[in-house]
Amino acid sequence: ARLTVTAAGPWVADVLRQRLGGPGRSGVRLVKGSHIVVPRLWQGDHAYILQQDDGRIVFALPYGEFSLIGTTDVAVAAPEDAAISAEEVDYLCAAANAYFAKATSPSDLVWSYAGVRALYDDGAVDAKDVTRDYRLELDPGPGGKLLSVFGGKLTTARALGTEALDRLGVGGFKFTAT
Repeated sequence: ARLTVTAAGPWVADVLRQRLGGPGRSGVRLVKGSHIVVPRLWQGDHAYILQQDDGRIVFALPYGEFSLIGTTDVAVAAPEDAAISAEEVDYLCAAANAYFAKATSPSDLVWSYAGVRALYDDGAVDAKDVTRDYRLELDPGPGGKLLSVFGGKLTTARALGTEALDRLGVGGFKFTAT
């Protein structure tokens, strides 16, 4: 192929090194984010940003008759480690309880979920401090171009895509809303 883009999320380093034989100078940090859903803690359609004493921000969103509260930042070893822990449930309940008059506890949990963010490994010690920005790595070797994507997030997807095309020398694409 003349152009190959490796955008494999939490598996990008593995795909690059083990499957494509690429040199790969960058890496990813796998950081789990967990969320809880509890009976509604407030009236109205307001979303809240809850500043925590540890420097993190937790959000609280209305979700029908429920409140969605998240997220955590926990380093994990593998994408398969995306499961909420009792400590995370306690943390998120405490975060909500610091701000809302109606208290919640782990026994109120309606459901929970967790996912793994594949963040660019910038060397930060704590998972909460790892950059949420992306890094594009273009292999300088001969032959077809190999571009690897490390990190990124939904809110930067359009900018990442545009920059990736520019780096590959594939111009003329314009993203438009439909």
